Amino acid sequence: SDVCSSDLEEDIILRKWIEQLPVHLQDIIYLRYYEKMKFKDISKITGKHVSTLKSQSKLAVELLKKMAKKEGW
Repeated sequence: SDVCSSDLEEDIILRKWIEQLPVHLQDIIYLRYYEKMKFKDISKITGKHVSTLKSQSKLAVELLKKMAKKEGW
């Protein structure tokens, strides 16, 4: 039970950080990591090139890592 509540807390914190990202980066993170979509499928939905999506995904992850580091994760 402790493991579950800890995972849930981490997920809630992570989602709060994601919500602080610009909306277009939030969309990519949710589609890629929560919906487990491939970049080519995200490309069809968003109309953005795969290369753009990959660089924006990388940027979003970097920003989330900075937030995590700032919070002492």
